[in-house]
Amino acid sequence: MGKEFLFSVVISIHNHEEYLQETIDSVLGQTIGFEEHIQLILVDNASDDASATICRSYQDKYPDNVVCIELQENTGLNGGRNAGMKAIHGRYVNFLNADDKWEKNAFAQADSLFRQYGETVDVIACRQKYFDEENRWDTLDYKFEKERRIDVIEEYRFPQYSVASCFLTQKIALAHRFNEKTDFLGGMLYINRVIFQKGAYAVSKKAVFLHRKKKTEIQDANQLKLRKIVPLEEVHSRLIKEAEGRFGYLPAFVQFTILNSIKDEFRHPLPEEFTDGERSQYLAQISDLLKHIEDSMICGMDNFWKEHKIHALSMKYGHDIRPNLLFRDGKFYYRENAIYAYAPRNFQIESIACEGNMMHFSGIADMYPLSETADLFARDMKGKCYHAVLESDGRTKQAFGTEIGTGYRFSFSIPIAQMGQFTLHVSNGKETSQVVTQDFSKKDASYLQTSEVLAIRFGNRILCIRDGNVVAS
Repeated sequence: MGKEFLFSVVISIHNHEEYLQETIDSVLGQTIGFEEHIQLILVDNASDDASATICRSYQDKYPDNVVCIELQENTGLNGGRNAGMKAIHGRYVNFLNADDKWEKNAFAQADSLFRQYGETVDVIACRQKYFDEENRWDTLDYKFEKERRIDVIEEYRFPQYSVASCFLTQKIALAHRFNEKTDFLGGMLYINRVIFQKGAYAVSKKAVFLHRKKKTEIQDANQLKLRKIVPLEEVHSRLIKEAEGRFGYLPAFVQFTILNSIKDEFRHPLPEEFTDGERSQYLAQISDLLKHIEDSMICGMDNFWKEHKIHALSMKYGHDIRPNLLFRDGKFYYRENAIYAYAPRNFQIESIACEGNMMHFSGIADMYPLSETADLFARDMKGKCYHAVLESDGRTKQAFGTEIGTGYRFSFSIPIAQMGQFTLHVSNGKETSQVVTQDFSKKDASYLQTSEVLAIRFGNRILCIRDGNVVAS
């Protein structure tokens, strides 16, 4: 095929007959014009379904635009991508997954941005929306507030993981190959190698990539190992080495990219199919990665639970860091890096009961990393303290499926006469911080106290108490 194209689309295929036509048709339907501007390279990875037949049918219909490559053995997603590179004739390249799609104007929008930014970028990343089992925008959609060029050294909180949602210049696409040792996250290594070249990429708000979210499939033990252990060796570790070789240090952009990629792993138990050796290997690899990430990055990572930040720091340094945390003004610090600040949601009053002249309160307390040895107490308007009783409520906090802490129930009592306002405080023996203010005197609150009656609102009911007795409800 000697014809030159504006775009080449490489699709690596293995047993995708269910979705393949829908995927291909999204390319054929581009507003920029398929027959004039787009080359389609279909790489069948030894499928044993009708995928190869579907590919040949499109080649028969569009012989000037469609190239079919049939491999004799399955080389994986990235092996198929590498095989398709030799047929590329487009100025720009996209590596489309065989079950995903593009919205109709995506290619036209990408062409417009490449013309706008010229030689300053090699990559256009596009908005990513999920469909099928989920219907939502990707969690990184904040990057696409407007169309612009992102300097990753200056704006490190804008990682790029997907290669399928990107368009690349032909020169840069052919200068790199995909790692065939892993399909899972292999695109992450490839696209970041490309971004390293100019330290920047552009984002398109108007070009939308549609990523199919299918029902979770049961993975066998070998698949689980390939999805978890291998990417840490073949993607994350290689990314660190190549970034350090390219820049002479590890940029915050790469640190953020890696940490943001692995942080959710802390929430999930390791597969039961893992042997003890594989569990140890996996956790050791996580620890090694964390050694390359600055404490400030770990402590400041968004959507990274406080207990997991602390566990990550403990893995990084090889010991439990909780005794080394500084507790000040309701916040926890590690080496002057703020990890977490207690909020009222950590201490929720769930029930209020009246007995004689006393009001009894109970609720749940998320005190981690403090434990039941900490002191939780209420203080009334006159400064008198009422210490709470703490006991485990059975809720465990876990990292990689291993318990690292627990939640607590608390209970305390205050005389009704002192119920105008009270504050809740927590102390570790060295530092005391106020964590909740409960005001029973405000007329717009859920509670109201007058000189004669205490009224408490429970949903649509108002409970009125006088002299310790319920007088109306």
